[in-house]
Amino acid sequence: MKRLILLVTMFCMMFATTAFAEVVNTDVNFDNNYIEVTEMGLPKKSDTQIGQKKVHARKAAILNGYVALLAEAKSIAVEASQANEDEGFASSMAQSRLSGAVRGAKIVKEEWNPDECIYTVTLRMPIYGATNSVASATMPKAEKQPIMSGENYAQTRTLSKHGNINLATNGNYTGVIIDCRGLNISKAMSPTVVDETNEPIYGYKNLDYDYVVANGMVGYSKTLVNCSRAGSNPLTIKAIGVKGNCSPMISNADAAKLLAENEVTHFLENTNVVFVF
Repeated sequence: MKRLILLVTMFCMMFATTAFAEVVNTDVNFDNNYIEVTEMGLPKKSDTQIGQKKVHARKAAILNGYVALLAEAKSIAVEASQANEDEGFASSMAQSRLSGAVRGAKIVKEEWNPDECIYTVTLRMPIYGATNSVASATMPKAEKQPIMSGENYAQTRTLSKHGNINLATNGNYTGVIIDCRGLNISKAMSPTVVDETNEPIYGYKNLDYDYVVANGMVGYSKTLVNCSRAGSNPLTIKAIGVKGNCSPMISNADAAKLLAENEVTHFLENTNVVFVF
């Protein structure tokens, strides 16, 4: 909140000729793929004509909406950066692209209250999408790394030596649900799935860049049922912790199982992944 207030103050100073604007509401909605802000603009004190008041109040609300959208979008990108330990999300070029994407936000609702001389505007921009989205502006391109096989993973972790690994596959899983309930996991644009040693086994670097930008890489649900992104026969794994605030941690044994099953139906490459929070 302090960061948002500071950004609003700086923005209003840059546009001193506009009216004062006030934040009303913000909504980051991963389920429906958008960030939405509702802002209230007030006329300048020097305005005397109703037309002036309306124009300046509307301009103030829209400008403040851009600031609020930028703050929320940066927050998503920062969380993703922390999850992936990739500074590309916070690069100056990415922030410049993000500012441009914010300017492409759509006004989905606006209202002028002549009695109180208040203009209210609701702006919306997509989180994912090929253009003018948070992902298209901030997600860095990286050399694609193949998802590890279950056998290779087990060998690198020497799991077989401890007798606690079973790579026998079911063979028909359509996706994976990772149960993160009780761990206070936060939603993020590009989280990872990590094992007990904090090593990532699933992240945006394992996926097709254009597909992830357009569609995202995980879905979120509050229940274990009706997780359509994971398909009709999902593998369910219980998370044992969280890396940062948005990347679930699973046991090494479960990681090996997950990777072995993925070799059969490739649901990870298809981003058929859901986090239950």
